[in-house]
Amino acid sequence: MRSPFKSHSNIQKFFISLSLVFIFVIVDLHLFARKASEVERYDALSARLSNMRASTAKLEYMLDMLIVAKRFEPSTIKTISDDVASLNKDMTDLKQDPTYRPLLVGNTLVSEGVSSMVDDLENVRVETGRLNDTISQDEMMLIHNAVDIHTVLIIEKADRLMGVISESRHAISTRRGAWRWRAWPGSSCLHCS
Repeated sequence: MRSPFKSHSNIQKFFISLSLVFIFVIVDLHLFARKASEVERYDALSARLSNMRASTAKLEYMLDMLIVAKRFEPSTIKTISDDVASLNKDMTDLKQDPTYRPLLVGNTLVSEGVSSMVDDLENVRVETGRLNDTISQDEMMLIHNAVDIHTVLIIEKADRLMGVISESRHAISTRRGAWRWRAWPGSSCLHCS
């Protein structure tokens, strides 16, 4: 039986081979770009969560100082309320940002972690909203304890969530593309698995 490539000239065979290699390179480049985009999204989400974690720790510290100093001034309470409002806005923006929607929909651990943090942040907002109505040191201490519990939970969940994000990012970056180069016996390959 005669080979179909025998009828083609060497130049035609060269261009056919070059076309196939070019197609493989384009597909591999596309897969690489998609993986890089996912990794960038995970990095951006991790950075936002890290900023929220730091803001939550700052809020916890400010509330501790409010209780220790026993300075229940309206300006201090307003600063705490502004910090809570800023955290709440950041978390709402995070949930509604279309950049992170594929991560929240595709990864249930990330989605549940963010939802849980939103719930705890809502409890912090409600409790700190009561700061203006407190009369005694005991009431202030109860509010402090309730907020303190939720801020510790938020920080712990943010840490856990950043660990999940790191693992997901690592899984994406180590995942192979569609083409897996293999070395045949006696051949040399730069991308051998």
